Amino acid sequence: MQLSDAIVSTLRDLGVRVIFGISGANIEHIHDAINRLGQVDTPDNRLKSVLTKSESGAAFMADGYARTRKQLGVCCATSGGGMMNLAAGIAESQTQGVPVFALVGQIPLSQEGKGGFQDSSGLGHTINSVTFWQSITKYTTKITLSSTFWKEFHRCLWCCVNGTMGASVMLLPRDMMELEVGLRPEWFIQSLSPAPFEHSRSINSDVAFTEKMLNEYQHPLLMVGEGADRELSNVALQQFIKKTNIAVATTLGDISAINPSAKQYLGCVGVAGHPSVHRYIEEKVDLVIAVGTALDVMTIAPVAEVVAELPLIVVNRRVANVNAQLNPSRLIEADTDSFFKKLLLQIEKASPYFHSEVSYQFTRQSIECWPDAPPSQGLSQSRAINIISQFLENNSHLVFDAGNCAVASAHYLKIPEQCTTTIALGMGGMGYGVAASVGIQLARQENPGTKGVPTIAFCGDGAFLVNGFEIHTAIELKLPILWFVFNNNQHGMCVSRQRLYFESRQESTQYTTPISIATIVKGMGLDESHCHCVSEESTLLGALKQYFSSSTYQPCVIELNIEDNEIPPFTPFIEEIKRQTREQKIRSISDSKIRQGL
Repeated sequence: MQLSDAIVSTLRDLGVRVIFGISGANIEHIHDAINRLGQVDTPDNRLKSVLTKSESGAAFMADGYARTRKQLGVCCATSGGGMMNLAAGIAESQTQGVPVFALVGQIPLSQEGKGGFQDSSGLGHTINSVTFWQSITKYTTKITLSSTFWKEFHRCLWCCVNGTMGASVMLLPRDMMELEVGLRPEWFIQSLSPAPFEHSRSINSDVAFTEKMLNEYQHPLLMVGEGADRELSNVALQQFIKKTNIAVATTLGDISAINPSAKQYLGCVGVAGHPSVHRYIEEKVDLVIAVGTALDVMTIAPVAEVVAELPLIVVNRRVANVNAQLNPSRLIEADTDSFFKKLLLQIEKASPYFHSEVSYQFTRQSIECWPDAPPSQGLSQSRAINIISQFLENNSHLVFDAGNCAVASAHYLKIPEQCTTTIALGMGGMGYGVAASVGIQLARQENPGTKGVPTIAFCGDGAFLVNGFEIHTAIELKLPILWFVFNNNQHGMCVSRQRLYFESRQESTQYTTPISIATIVKGMGLDESHCHCVSEESTLLGALKQYFSSSTYQPCVIELNIEDNEIPPFTPFIEEIKRQTREQKIRSISDSKIRQGL
């Protein structure tokens, strides 16, 4: 069996259904193998390729696919610029522990060091692709010998799906693609089933410690992050919440980790969090149990000083990433499900354990406008989000891109039951959500419970300009995805920062020529009924009614021309405005006293 056929047939037999990417001279053997070997038995049991519009889009799609399917995501790229374009997406997967495998073509070994086009062998003045990828992946290998292929291939896949999980890259020189590698070893497929997570010490002692702490403190808080939901099951965690009635907060990484209508749900913690959580932590909490979160700055900044003084237990597969400044009482390196299964058994053996009902009401940040903003005349961001909330359906998946609109949407949306969410908080940046929506929806199409239920993406005009042409990929695949593109013809988060921290000196953040996103999207093939540009509440309502009244959902884009007058509910911005207001008042009083003295 030749090497390219071995890769494709093995991924197919492992259950991988999609490889995202763009073909090119040094990766075309992989696409040819997909064409020849992708289908087995039935069309439903098929590995297929998805032609993306950029390699960064391919990596983001693979990441979204892996998060949603909770299995391996695969992308590919040719050498040179194609390879480099994968980097942001692969780095996002690695930092967030998402199992993504990238196949990267390279020039033939015979041309390395001889001026070959797109040489990245590290010879002469070329970049070293192995070193480059090793710095942003869990494992990287370059295939140069047939004798090591199966071992290296297995290592790449195993590193993706086991342990802390993450990204791996296989570099494939073109002249290795037709190399004879023999038949696949009999042990190969079976050995790649995710192994039970290996705990760093006895989980029983960790469970006993946690149960003891729960009995000693009266007002514990459970913080649930995206890592808990990324595992194959978090049923035990949900059972623990129900049994103990413990107060729960979610993080921006997964704001839908618990039903928002649950009586013990306080809201989201962090820089885009809810006052109800922060007030409860400051006034009531005496113990914090953090699950699936590293408690990074985005998650904990508004209450970091308070949490640092509290007893803190962290349950996470990746304890090395946990914010050490918080001085945790116990770092428990464990997978969520096995830990909470044992904790539930421990609680059942002990006396019944119940917490009093949480009395703090879930609240959102009040909406404030910039001090120098003109009176509102058109469509505001907050009002648009409020209207959109009225149409969201159960089982939808919400994707938040970077920027003000993501912060505002995650904060203000009223999310229905059984909805799921995704946001890139590692290295993804602008454009992640636009593209990742495609991978997410393809994964949801494989689940009968979510097939046909739309994925809904919230992004800004900047994110659209980075990866908006991936919408064409969804149009080609006829995927039910609805993109809300908030357009104020600028990079809103950057403008907000320049207003606050640089005395409103704005540079490289605004478009001198307004952009019509609806016009661009129509050029991709969307008809009038699935492409809207709205500037008023009434037209937004009409577009939403038209979309959600359809019996079959299709790709759709709603461009929201919004005013630039509202402060995003981002804690650092709000605190900075309060600080500047206080200083201005002090200066005014001081100036008044000086004038009176004169």
